[in-house]
Amino acid sequence: MNLPGCLLCNLTLLDRCDFDENDLLNFAIPNEVDIVSGSFVRSAANVRAIRKCLGEAGRHIRVHAKIESQEALQNIDEIIAEADGIHVSRGDLGMELSPERVFLAQKMIIGKANRAGKPVVTSTQMLQSMTKKIIPSNAECTDVANAVLDGTDAMMLSAETAKGMYPKEAVATMARICVEAEQALDYAEVYRLHRAANSKQVSMCESVASSAVEISLDMDVKLIISITDSGGSTKLLAKYRPKANILAVTSSTLAARQLSGVSRGVTALLVDSMTDVDDLTLKAIACAKERELIKSGDIVILVHGLDDAISKSTNVVKVIEVDKQPYSSPKHSFFSGIHIPFT
Repeated sequence: MNLPGCLLCNLTLLDRCDFDENDLLNFAIPNEVDIVSGSFVRSAANVRAIRKCLGEAGRHIRVHAKIESQEALQNIDEIIAEADGIHVSRGDLGMELSPERVFLAQKMIIGKANRAGKPVVTSTQMLQSMTKKIIPSNAECTDVANAVLDGTDAMMLSAETAKGMYPKEAVATMARICVEAEQALDYAEVYRLHRAANSKQVSMCESVASSAVEISLDMDVKLIISITDSGGSTKLLAKYRPKANILAVTSSTLAARQLSGVSRGVTALLVDSMTDVDDLTLKAIACAKERELIKSGDIVILVHGLDDAISKSTNVVKVIEVDKQPYSSPKHSFFSGIHIPFT
């Protein structure tokens, strides 16, 4: 139910519907779900309520907030700070805002999420005509492209794939539009704006990530390799929107899955061990060459931590020429698996 302009006090996702709580406890946690999205999140308290319900057993699950009301817009800063990701749910949001204001809300939400480094997903009525027609309208294509230019990390189709006549074609069409729009971005300007938005001192890890992205833009690098345990440093790289693809090398299945879900431009490479940085680098290069992301002679950026007292922090940036010694072939077996993002 939509009640435009009404503030609904003491109402949370879990207060409204016991089924959702059962869903979290009896499905999400046992099945090791990576992300749950709270519908009609109105404040940071709603996000905390979901986390409390998930408890220790579900601490690994990322909590995303769907922005669907005026109250959520009023509390957007606290929601973004609390949530792991944001969904711009334009359908219900359009029920509470006048049509001419929805695009402003979309741009505002995406911009704030970008500056906070939180993944943002845009959804609802993206290619609505494809529920019945195999070719979308030009206006719909422009809408999808503009969401990419605004800074959305991911797109989500709804009716087009849930009940539409051309679900496969809808996904393929959206992917092509996204690729075309990403090629039109001025990545140097996007990076400049993100740096300018940081008015306070950042962490060492974020400073290293930002510098790596700047180097990749200066040298027109095609790939950034991020060796990471939890995925935190890779998310910081994605925050600064490099033109280069990001290949996250990790031994954590959880980190690999979550990075490949909605982190912009990230592919995760799952390895057996994280003990040898040079060998991990060679495996990453071999994987990237196999996927035709790079070729011999290309320059790649490597980001990782040192094996010392601050090994938990990413504090090293290297510039590497592919197939130049000592980066020519891995010493050990190739990677154990690869998680590919939805593109």
